[in-house]
Amino acid sequence: MASPRSGFRQPAVHAGARAGTVSQRSGVQEPSEQRWQPGPESAAHSGPASGTGRTGCKRSRSRPVAGSDAGSRGPLQRHLSRPDLTWDDLSRLREWTRLPIVLKGILHPDDAREAAARGMDALIVSNHGGRQIDGSVGALDALPAVVAAAGGLPVLFDSGIRSGADVFRALALGARAVLLGRPYAYGLALAGEAGVREVIQNVLAELDLTLGLAGVPRARDVDMQAVTRR
Repeated sequence: MASPRSGFRQPAVHAGARAGTVSQRSGVQEPSEQRWQPGPESAAHSGPASGTGRTGCKRSRSRPVAGSDAGSRGPLQRHLSRPDLTWDDLSRLREWTRLPIVLKGILHPDDAREAAARGMDALIVSNHGGRQIDGSVGALDALPAVVAAAGGLPVLFDSGIRSGADVFRALALGARAVLLGRPYAYGLALAGEAGVREVIQNVLAELDLTLGLAGVPRARDVDMQAVTRR
């Protein structure tokens, strides 16, 4: 999660931003070429900066990680961890700006309710591509319960969208919209701006085809009756 202390508020407003996204990631970031298992300290930490996978982590909505002083943590955690971030930072951020705040990384209904209570304007269900904790809950599995607990907040879906059929499934499970991650990067690498445009057009065409084959006239009409769990 980007710290409110890092100057989020004024530069965003002055740059003409219409909303801000806060990413709720685990308290310890995993290096891209090193695999590791969460230790006791990361398991004890919760709040808006951790516990995204809900893999048995203890909850503590406003307290930093136990033993979070620099001397009690290994060099990896000291370098990559921000255990001082809590839900209270989101409340403070809400006081600092009138911009809509979208909280990314929600995978549990309790966190959806907490985010709504802290004044967030929308939620993004995401496990950050599965890069945070091995074995984390699948974002699509978490989506329906988060939507039900969001209290009317718009819920967007991120993680694993690769085709129009994926968009259809996310909409059916309650997402208001989806975020397209890696596919646009593939298009960018292959053909620059034209590649990105082609990827987006293909996803939209696939969605249109899926709607037609499913007998659903409009994307807004997709609901849970259109899908089944295998």
